Amino acid sequence: PLTSDPAGRQALLGVVRRSRHREVPLRELRQRRAPPGARLGVGYLLHDLLGAQLLRRYPTPDPRLTPD
Repeated sequence: PLTSDPAGRQALLGVVRRSRHREVPLRELRQRRAPPGARLGVGYLLHDLLGAQLLRRYPTPDPRLTPD
């Protein structure tokens, strides 16, 4: 059975927490490599964090910042 990856979750949340306004474009997060100790890929971790409502996704009026 597939379970969540707490080390990967914490590492990705740490990236967002360390950002200037606690905001990071989704495209930028998707381009990152999986954090050390993470058993799952960044795509899965983002999906997991968004589904658990630990991250929020906001639409922007700038087309360059809209997610893929």
